[in-house]
Amino acid sequence: MGDARQGTDMLFLSKGQGPFALSREAHGEAESKRAAAWIRMHAEMLEAGGVAVGQGRDHREEGASIAINSRERLILLRADGVYKSYDFEDVREWWWGIEPVGIVAEVGQARACMDTRANPCEGYRGDESPCLFVSVRDREIATWRVSMSDKTVAALWMEILREELSGNLVAERR
Repeated sequence: MGDARQGTDMLFLSKGQGPFALSREAHGEAESKRAAAWIRMHAEMLEAGGVAVGQGRDHREEGASIAINSRERLILLRADGVYKSYDFEDVREWWWGIEPVGIVAEVGQARACMDTRANPCEGYRGDESPCLFVSVRDREIATWRVSMSDKTVAALWMEILREELSGNLVAERR
């Protein structure tokens, strides 16, 4: 398990059948690796969807992403390790709200969280963050949740979606 030395900060996580311990340094390293993986997945999603980086048509935060390809009329969404693209016509509605920040560990749990349009997972940071929700025509993942850093970013994405999807019969709500 590890030393129980005085002054050593340990973070206990559960994996498989038993608990294991990570030092704060190892935990920070794991967080950095996860962030790098999220950045790689976001870049992969953008490339697959034909979206140029840095054009204001994509957003990534806390393991989730959204991107718009206006020319192809596609919206790309990612949660954890899963990303999908949808035609604009497949978007049913979108809204933003304040939700507790949490971690979703597995895709099955992500689907359960997104299908209920809320995040039942307990917040690990103890704060709340604006989230953009996008409901699509998809039996596997009907609603996607994308974290936003603040209300201004959420409002910006609400406007981007309003402009891009205004030709669709899409109901917005708050």
